[in-house]
Amino acid sequence: MKQRKSLSFVKLLLLTLTIAWSEVALAQGGHPKYNQATLLAQAKARGGSSTLQSGHALPRANGLSGNTSVSIRINPLPTTTIVGTQSVCVGNVAQYSAAKAMASYSWSAQGGTILGAGDEQQVSVLWAGAGTLTVTYTDAKGCSNSTTINIAPMGHVYNHVDEQTLCQHAGYTWHGQVIPTDVPGVDTFYHTVHNSGDCDSLYVLYATVIATPEVTLSYSSPSFQDVLVLSPVTLTATPSYYDDYKFVINEITVYQGRNAEVVTQNGVNYGGRDNYARVEVTDATGCRNADSAHFTVKVIMPNAFSPDGDGVNDVFLKGFDLKIFNRYGHVLYRGFDGWNGKYSANDMPTGTYFYEVKLKVDDNKTEVMSGSVRLER
Repeated sequence: MKQRKSLSFVKLLLLTLTIAWSEVALAQGGHPKYNQATLLAQAKARGGSSTLQSGHALPRANGLSGNTSVSIRINPLPTTTIVGTQSVCVGNVAQYSAAKAMASYSWSAQGGTILGAGDEQQVSVLWAGAGTLTVTYTDAKGCSNSTTINIAPMGHVYNHVDEQTLCQHAGYTWHGQVIPTDVPGVDTFYHTVHNSGDCDSLYVLYATVIATPEVTLSYSSPSFQDVLVLSPVTLTATPSYYDDYKFVINEITVYQGRNAEVVTQNGVNYGGRDNYARVEVTDATGCRNADSAHFTVKVIMPNAFSPDGDGVNDVFLKGFDLKIFNRYGHVLYRGFDGWNGKYSANDMPTGTYFYEVKLKVDDNKTEVMSGSVRLER
């Protein structure tokens, strides 16, 4: 005879599973045995997520018939919603949370980046475009489910941060704003650009204004009087820790470098009555400043020279527009290299000779000075 079994489920939170068999089936050697796995499989086939509360394996009982019942608890799947905007600004960060508290969470995003571990009830997402946001959650009974929402972009957000080091009193314009640089210090400025979908872009400027470097120029002789033409002059800038110093006399650069003091080599044409010296400094940030002064020079020409080849005072007035005459007015030399005491490659004898020299007074004027010089051999 055919073995006959019947299963009956009542769809309540606590279900009763009833199993029936016949005496004939058992007498013929039938051994219907229902363990926990069998009961769970049949319960799940009826729908729902089930956990076995108790189980029973049917004993062999020849000559007997009857029913055996076990109870199975069917836990419903947890559900929750995602709270947060589904219309986002691309490039912006949006906040989301699961509406219900669960035992654990796992967030994932397509088209965006989860900021942080993504294992809490709340999450932050940086969106790069359209996509989806999914949270997988497990309740206290161990049952799991997931919820997904679609994300649609409204527009783009571009957030920019600029850092600028500015020199004091240097004009600077940023996105149409004139940035004040009169006072040293640090300040923050903002600029907003309105994009589509109310997705505004924010520009931020961190401006550091550096104080103007201080510098003072001094000379080897404060009065700068009675300076001998071609005599070296010492120029000193204070303080001495800047990266670059540029020394200028009468618009002629005599030195540029890291040294705060310089001695002019071979002298400078101080021929004008009004002379001008300047030092320009540049600090490590590139900020600059300068100090300058006008000075008056009483020009004293050399009255003798000795072209004997010893390297000392061998040339007269090198670097000037110079003419040399003998006592008869014959021109022996004309040029800028200085007179070496020769005429037509021949040494001129010891004696007194006469000169005319043009000295630059300013950019538009020269002055002619004349006098005599003694040639000694």
